Amino acid sequence: MLARLSTRVCTDGKSARVAIRSEDVDYSTQATPECADVRLLFLLHPGRTFMRFSTDGAPAEVSGDGRERYFRLEDFRFDVDDGNADVLQNM
Repeated sequence: MLARLSTRVCTDGKSARVAIRSEDVDYSTQATPECADVRLLFLLHPGRTFMRFSTDGAPAEVSGDGRERYFRLEDFRFDVDDGNADVLQNM
């Protein structure tokens, strides 16, 4: 089935390379504090698909939050043609 992923990838400091990878997706872009628009269209095979988001950037400093944050996703959307896909978010 055909899948669509759209989001805005943003850093809180300097620009950094952000990659989105899976068995069928190999995408990267330069993210900045002003954000980069991402629009992917790809074939989603039956069964589980794991997508990995990664960056070469340094962690952002967020006061009062002990977690390490490297980038953020805004307006994240994931759709499939038949409308039947469970999305497990671990962000």
